[in-house]
Amino acid sequence: MSTRGAVGLGLAGLATSLLIVGLLSGTVTRHVVQIIPAVLILAALRSGGRWPLHAALPVCTLWLLLMMMIWVTLAGVANPAPGTYSTGERVLTVTIAGSAILGGAASIKAGAGVRIVERIAAWALFAILQVAALWASFATRLVHD
Repeated sequence: MSTRGAVGLGLAGLATSLLIVGLLSGTVTRHVVQIIPAVLILAALRSGGRWPLHAALPVCTLWLLLMMMIWVTLAGVANPAPGTYSTGERVLTVTIAGSAILGGAASIKAGAGVRIVERIAAWALFAILQVAALWASFATRLVHD
């Protein structure tokens, strides 16, 4: 599989798994907002440019960290992600993390081809977009499920 294909598969798996979480939890709108950065990167991957390969890294990294926070909570070690998680949601944390690892590793593998300034710009922009999407998804005035 090509690097572009692996990044795309990772982001598509991540987005699909999050939409299924939304269906299971009755929070589809919230999860649609959360996947906007991944969907933007998926659309940009079709253009053939190299920057989307790098933009995927902060999105995948953030989702992997969030899944790890849920696992720490479920293990009872600490409570960084309070809440109740159904069996389906617990299973989906594994598919989300796996997708994030696939996409993130492929993004790292993409390496050269884009100047470092452009890579940093892509990382920063999509890190900010993902954090903003998460914030907006929990802002009660913006999203009502």
